Amino acid sequence: MKRKLWLGSLLLVLALMIGFFINNKGQEVETIAAAKGNLDEGIEETGYIQASEEYDIQALESGRIVEISTRRGQTVNEGQIILTMQSIDMDIETGAINERIAATRTSFDAAALEFQKTSLSLQQARADHKRKQELVKAGAISQADYEETLTNTQTLEQAFTSQQNIMQGYQQQLDSLQAQRQDLEKKSQQLTVKSPIAGVLLLLNVKEGQLVSPGTVLAQVGTAGGLAVKTDILCDDMNNIKIGQTVEVNSTVLNNRPLYGRITEIYPEAHEEISALGVAQRRVTVISALGQNGLLKPGYEVQVKIITARKKDTLLLPREAVLVTDGDSGEVNQVIKNRIVKQKVKMGLKNQQYVEIVSGLKQGDMVVRDAGLELKAGSRVKVAAD
Repeated sequence: MKRKLWLGSLLLVLALMIGFFINNKGQEVETIAAAKGNLDEGIEETGYIQASEEYDIQALESGRIVEISTRRGQTVNEGQIILTMQSIDMDIETGAINERIAATRTSFDAAALEFQKTSLSLQQARADHKRKQELVKAGAISQADYEETLTNTQTLEQAFTSQQNIMQGYQQQLDSLQAQRQDLEKKSQQLTVKSPIAGVLLLLNVKEGQLVSPGTVLAQVGTAGGLAVKTDILCDDMNNIKIGQTVEVNSTVLNNRPLYGRITEIYPEAHEEISALGVAQRRVTVISALGQNGLLKPGYEVQVKIITARKKDTLLLPREAVLVTDGDSGEVNQVIKNRIVKQKVKMGLKNQQYVEIVSGLKQGDMVVRDAGLELKAGSRVKVAAD
C-alpha cells in the first residue's frame, strides 16, 4: 500500500515538473519588429488598356458599305479614307433635283428671252410715245394717234413687270434647288468615311455590302502614341479620387515591373454595372494616362491601384500583426522579455500588406506576426528562430 502511495506521489511530482517546464518554455511564436518605411494607400480595381485618345467613327447617313479601304490594326493618316458608302435614296433624290434644276433653267431661259424682247419693244414704244407727244402738241397728229401710242406703252410696261416677276420666281426656284443639291452633295461627301486623326485603326465593325443606319459605329481609331487605362470605380470609393493622382498598373505581361501614370479624366456621371455575383453597382469611369509600353496593347486587362495617400519614412507593421478593435484603433501582441503584452495602437494609412502605426509602438519593438493567435497577457512565449 505504501509502495502505491509512493509511486502516485512520484508521478504527481513528475507531472508538476513537466507542466512547470512547459509553462516556462512558452508557446512558440513568430515575431516581427516595427520598422520605418514608405506606405501607399489607394483604391484597387481591374482596368482596361486603351489608346490615349480614341475616336468612334459613326455613320452620319444611311447607306450600304461598298468598299473598305483599310484593315484593323493598320496605321492611318488624318483624312485617309477608311471606307465608302452608297445611298440609293440619295442618288435618286439627287437625280430628281438635277432634273428639276434643268427644267427650271429651261423655263428661266425662255422667260429671259421673252423679257429681252419685251424690253426692246418697250424702249421703242417709249421713244415713239415721246416723239408723238411732241407731235400732238404741235398739232401734227391727232389725239387718237397719241393715245394709241400711250396705250401700247402702258401694255408693254405691264408685260415687262410681269415677265420680270416671272424671271425672279424662276431664279428663286433655282436658288432653292441648288441649295438642296449642295446639301445633298455635303451628305454625299459624308458617305466617304475618313479618319479624323493620325493613328491606328483599332476596330472595324462593318463589312462590304452591309446596310447601316445613322449613328452606327463603323470603326474606331486610336492615337499611336501613348496609352491610357480605363477603370470603373465604385461610387462609394470616389470621395478620395482626384485628377492628377498617381496610378500604378500591374499585369503579368509587365514581368512585375509596374507602369505608372496619372488620372486625366473623371466622368461626370455614374453608370450601372452588374457584378459577377449579379449585384447592380453604380460606378464612375476614371481615365489615366500612361507612358508607352510595347508589352501592353489596347484591350488588355490590368490591375490598377489609384494612390490616394502616401507616407514616407513612417512606422509600419504587417496588417496581420494588428487586430483592429475600432476604426483606426487596434491591438498588438507585443513581446517583452518573452512575455505577451497587450498593446493598444493607433493606426494611420493602410494597404493590403501594411498598416501605419501612429502611436503605441516605437521603431524596433517586437510583436507577434499573427494577431489572430490566442495569447493571454503575461503568458510566456518562445520566439521562433528565423
